Amino acid sequence: MTVETTTTTKAVHQGYIEPHAGTARWSEDGRLTVWSSGQGYFAVRDAVAALLARKARQAVKIAMPRIDVFEGTGPASGTQITIKLGATEDGRLTAASAHMVYEAGGFPGSSVMGGARCVFSPYDISHCLIEGYDVVVNRPKTAAYRAPGTPAAAMAMETALDELAEKLGMDPLELRAKNTAREGPRRISGANGFYPTPASTTDSWASAGRSGGRNCSPGH
Repeated sequence: MTVETTTTTKAVHQGYIEPHAGTARWSEDGRLTVWSSGQGYFAVRDAVAALLARKARQAVKIAMPRIDVFEGTGPASGTQITIKLGATEDGRLTAASAHMVYEAGGFPGSSVMGGARCVFSPYDISHCLIEGYDVVVNRPKTAAYRAPGTPAAAMAMETALDELAEKLGMDPLELRAKNTAREGPRRISGANGFYPTPASTTDSWASAGRSGGRNCSPGH
């Protein structure tokens, strides 16, 4: 039994609630202090503000106008992902392939690698093929957006699983539980299974379903 499905997502900007900004100040003993709105503050060094602050001998703040934030800081990649799954009649996944196309903006650097690591990682599948393409397009650069590359990849795989479950006439949760990766087996990315494994989630989900906590039938 095989299914093949293609999902697409549009580029989505993170919509930060504050603009990109940084303030730099030199103290009398030569120490530089930088206040930044960035997430990874140890990696952020606002060199321009720091140089201007040294020249001005006072604190300097640089902030991007809102329009520059949207045009210059990079949205998440738009994607087109095709998933093909093969399974036995009792729902055991035997093979899977993913053709993953991610927009990179004006120069290479999309989050396709994150998507490739994610797409099949929750499942134990013996034979897999992943093709990932980092496509340069005439748009602003792309940037990280919460688990870079993985939401689109996970949605594509889960959509394909739902279609497979419907084609098999099988409960979609039962299909997932039967194929969930457990601790130990090596994943296609090369890493060994980790704990807590995806099985921990599906086992809890199945318990909730059996107790009436969730309708697990297709379409719900």
